[in-house]
Amino acid sequence: MNRFVFLGAPGVGKGSFASILGPQLGLATIGAGDLVREEVKRGTAVGKEMKAFSDQGQLAPDEVVNNLVKRRVKQADACQGFILDGFPRNLAQAAWLESAGIKIDRVINITLPEWITVKKISARRSCPECRRSFNIADVNKDGYVMPMILPNFEGCESSRCPGSLENLERREDDTEDIIRDRLSVYRSATAPLIDFYKTKGLLREFAVMRGIKDKDALVDVMHAA
Repeated sequence: MNRFVFLGAPGVGKGSFASILGPQLGLATIGAGDLVREEVKRGTAVGKEMKAFSDQGQLAPDEVVNNLVKRRVKQADACQGFILDGFPRNLAQAAWLESAGIKIDRVINITLPEWITVKKISARRSCPECRRSFNIADVNKDGYVMPMILPNFEGCESSRCPGSLENLERREDDTEDIIRDRLSVYRSATAPLIDFYKTKGLLREFAVMRGIKDKDALVDVMHAA
């Protein structure tokens, strides 16, 4: 069992879990959002189109994302297994995966209350040089314990950011209004997808309580019978 899908609303930690567990388990980490953002960063025609959707809190068109994912799963490091982070996001993409012959062994639906999701997304920050990610939100309520993830800047080669949180970057679409719009779009598109994989017997649920500290428990769910 080495081909996984991580589902979950924006901000639940899919990407963080995937980026840590991928190398740990010898799996390629494929984030649909990362693929799109790379196109935006490079300023490609696809990237410019995708930025317009992102700025309005809308998801990228299926056809574009499908092509990016297909290109990525064909790369050598994905041949022995992968974690798809946030893809597929709807039934059409799930059907496309099957038609493209991309087999999935297990689907993990990662969940987190919306109030925490909004708070954590709004507080995301990254170093403009080394691209390490941080979070300035502190959650400790109702059994959920997710402390701030702050930089000490060790190993960062930037001359701009050491010693100052002010130089960390915030994504342009990490505003509360856009976040809530994204969550609404996600729920509408993904509810049928969750039922689809549940019917196939591939779905497992995973509730995050302590952020990335739950990674070992997530591995257990990934490989449970």
